[in-house]
Amino acid sequence: MALSRCIAALAGGALALVALAPGPGTAHARPKTYQVRIDSRPDGAIVYLKAGEKEQLGRTPYEGKLPEGRHTIIIEKDGHLAEVKDIRVKRKRGVQRFRVELDKLEEGSIEVLPARAQAQVRGARIFIDGVDEGNLPDTISVEAGPHQVEVKKEGYKTFEVWVEVAAGETKKVSVELIPEGGARLADAGGDEDGGDDLEEEDDEDEDLEAEDAEIEDGAEPASGRAVPFISLAGGLELGGRQFRFQNPTMGNLRPYDAGGVPLIRLSADLVPLASIDSPLASGWTLRASYARATPLESSARVNEGQQSESTVSVPTTWSELDLALAFRLRFGSGSHVGVQGGYGIHTFTFTYDETSDQLSQEIPDVTYKFISIGADARLAFGGRFAVLLAGGPRLVSDTGALAKRFASTDVVAFGLSGGLSAAITRTFEARLIGRYDQYGHTFTPQQSASAAMADGGTDRMFGVTLSAVFVY
Repeated sequence: MALSRCIAALAGGALALVALAPGPGTAHARPKTYQVRIDSRPDGAIVYLKAGEKEQLGRTPYEGKLPEGRHTIIIEKDGHLAEVKDIRVKRKRGVQRFRVELDKLEEGSIEVLPARAQAQVRGARIFIDGVDEGNLPDTISVEAGPHQVEVKKEGYKTFEVWVEVAAGETKKVSVELIPEGGARLADAGGDEDGGDDLEEEDDEDEDLEAEDAEIEDGAEPASGRAVPFISLAGGLELGGRQFRFQNPTMGNLRPYDAGGVPLIRLSADLVPLASIDSPLASGWTLRASYARATPLESSARVNEGQQSESTVSVPTTWSELDLALAFRLRFGSGSHVGVQGGYGIHTFTFTYDETSDQLSQEIPDVTYKFISIGADARLAFGGRFAVLLAGGPRLVSDTGALAKRFASTDVVAFGLSGGLSAAITRTFEARLIGRYDQYGHTFTPQQSASAAMADGGTDRMFGVTLSAVFVY
């Protein structure tokens, strides 16, 4: 009896152990995986498997194994939009391929500039969306969309504005920093508890700062000043000259024509008080311009109609020197209008020898000395471009050898110029400028049989200049 009970107990324990033992198909069995390849365009993107939290698998082109079924993968690459893709891994042999196209992240830029000539702007820090991007002025690349722009400097109120940047667009933000103690109070007495009016007024100042941060046309100089200290220009000009006598009564008064003459033109603008935060001080500009033709030869026929008729070549000098003092009233960013006065010497002279000496009485040889008065303007548009205009009358005091051929000569003269400039970088710009000068002469002939006879003459000089300009 006891033996049978023992056997029964052992059998029950064995059955219990069998019941507790793991059977086939439980969680301990690994699922079968299949070979996959994940490619992206462009490659080098990081591949994540999204199963609850992201698990990094590797970089494209990625080769590995995944279980059968549906999976969500995330593909990320700098400069591109992340792509989320659902894939299905099938139960089959061979490599299963999946490909993802990544869209390039659309970008624009924000150019942060001082609104006016402010010495306090130097050293101010720029923050885009809370990230320090360096000193003002600067241009920062950003993703397309809204961004917070802040400019901070110790002792000044934080400048803040929100801008919306489109893909491929450069937004210009002009900044004016206001000292901490510069807030205006609506009521000098304030409230009885004090401070409420001041706090509201500070908020108004911040609103005004945001309104002042409008996007203005024109590039600012690399130094950070709203007014450039100096600009230096050098370029090549293709010029021409046309001289005509009016009603000449002697056959030895010849016209003169020249076209496509290469000239080297150099110019400089200096604003000695550019760093002073005053429109009256920073408006004064010293200007200088010099141009000279490359080696130039003029040809003419001598002894026309005679047996000794020939063509001679005469070395010719064409040079121009202009000095001026201008006052410019600046507005916006990169624009101004102004007036100027100065002195100029423009020469067009010939060097004769024994073969061409007779031409000295036939071809005009001039040295214009004059006082110039007029106006100039720079009108910025489109962020990088500006229209340039200048001109005015000239009070001619001397015409050189031409005046000696007549008893007296009265001259009415003016000069005009106009063109475009385009900012290439924050330091350099390109300019294309056309100019036109005209001198109208009225002659009084000398009382001699051999004197030159004409009522007057018109001298026109013109040219188109392409130049590179350094701005600081």
